[in-house]
Amino acid sequence: MPFTFSRQFQAVALGCAFFFSRNGVWAAAENLGGSQQQQCRWNLAGPLAWREKGVDTCGRPVDDKAAGQRIWSYTPACAHPESGEGAPYCVYSYKENRGGSGLSVLATPEVAADIEGFLGDPNPTWLHSQAQRYYQDPQLENRAFEVRDVPGKGKGAIATRLIRAGEVLIRESPAILNIPQLPKGVLPAQVGGMFELAVKQLPERQQKRVVGLSRGDADDGGVDMSGDAINRVLNTNSFGIHVKDHFMAALCPDIARINHACRPNMFTRFSHETFTMEAVAYADIQSGEELHLSYLPLNLLSEDRKAMIQQWGFNCTCSLCSSPDKASESDRNKRRIQEILDQLQEESNRTPEKVETFAQELFKLLDAERLMFEAGNFASLLTGVYYSMGEMKKARQVASTAVSNNTLYLGHDSVKVQSAKELVEMLAAMDWS
Repeated sequence: MPFTFSRQFQAVALGCAFFFSRNGVWAAAENLGGSQQQQCRWNLAGPLAWREKGVDTCGRPVDDKAAGQRIWSYTPACAHPESGEGAPYCVYSYKENRGGSGLSVLATPEVAADIEGFLGDPNPTWLHSQAQRYYQDPQLENRAFEVRDVPGKGKGAIATRLIRAGEVLIRESPAILNIPQLPKGVLPAQVGGMFELAVKQLPERQQKRVVGLSRGDADDGGVDMSGDAINRVLNTNSFGIHVKDHFMAALCPDIARINHACRPNMFTRFSHETFTMEAVAYADIQSGEELHLSYLPLNLLSEDRKAMIQQWGFNCTCSLCSSPDKASESDRNKRRIQEILDQLQEESNRTPEKVETFAQELFKLLDAERLMFEAGNFASLLTGVYYSMGEMKKARQVASTAVSNNTLYLGHDSVKVQSAKELVEMLAAMDWS
């Protein structure tokens, strides 16, 4: 069962609430957009470049009937609602994205226009004082892993040296972005050829990387450029992200080579400033060890995981699922996390001693279950508990840990990091006398 929180905790945390849903894998995506990202920000030449006064740098919605596209390499190809009313579903491609790696977008004209502002090759050190620390390109150094055959799994990523916790192994711009639901009135039969076109309009090297990915079926062998095959590649290998207010499926071919485990040694984070997905080591990884990401929300119990993993067309044989004892222990830990959250909502448990005991147990369980990437959200919630008790010094301390944890696991430009910082500033500005 998902963890739940009271409305009071969510309000005090200023939007930092932890959430997961059993209704679909996309619910685990991090919201990296928000109202603060609605400004036009496209400036390929850099922050000191001259701009003509009055020129709009936002993308304009265009389709196959409306000219005026600026950055797209081809005229969009679109499927229109049969009724003639409503938004079309179009394929947009930009061959020069990120030094020629290319990007295709399957979306409505309005979504594609919003994405325009993120394209090009921005120097991340322009964007944030801490960006250089986070965005030194790992591809400039020797790769710490190689892709090779893994028995029973097809291809997988294997460490070729010791990898330290927190190390960024891959930083990759998406090859394809796709809205997960067709616009109203557009039928699946209308869009099959658009998946094929989205790949064919990428640079040749990127085409090969995309069609070489698993399709999640028994016919993975051989190259298949059909629309149906590409659609299955997208469904099997994409990650959920938010761009501004739009939820999208992002296909990153390198990161997609990392196989699933229910207790992974890697995690991903998406940066809207550099428009890249990062794969980061969760823990130290030894040479020869396989890299793993979780394709599922990590708070799920074992039976829920078994059911949901079928969406990828395989039965999980990771170390957690292969051991009934480990699976049972993990389920107990997750149920205990929920119990702690429930107990924290009871007024009788809100004493400094009890809350401190609950907090220590909570973070120990998060670490054991590889849920520490959510520790920032729990810290924000604990801040609300301490605040309600009048423990202001402790509230400020815990709020600061939310900032540092969210920065590590979500990236410095995450909306949740900004929310956590606002919470710290709000507490610091209060008169504690």
